[in-house]
Amino acid sequence: MFLLVLICNKAFSQDVGSISGTVTEKESGEFLTGVSVIIKDKAASVTTTNQGFFYFQNIKPGRIILLISHIGYQTVELSVQVIEGENIKVDVALITAHLIADEVVISASNGLKRSPLHLHLFI
Repeated sequence: MFLLVLICNKAFSQDVGSISGTVTEKESGEFLTGVSVIIKDKAASVTTTNQGFFYFQNIKPGRIILLISHIGYQTVELSVQVIEGENIKVDVALITAHLIADEVVISASNGLKRSPLHLHLFI
């Protein structure tokens, strides 16, 4: 009877690991809220809490790629080795993205008069 319980327990257990960590802003060290953390090529994603924390559970062992992205910051692609029965800790510091774009011109007219209004935005 005891042997049967052990065999059943092993059959129903999953050989998985987990990943947790925090995301901060590199220059200030402050935690970043709402950062998207995605396991590439899988249907798994989370967003960070207001303390910059994220957590994935029930991940099959092996190498995975994490994509960490947030508006205004450079996306980080990180290779992580998931180990059966272990929580892998991953802390990431994102760097501000300096976007350089061409001039944007927005034109409008009121329909009565055909002189366009020009607004120039520099991003």
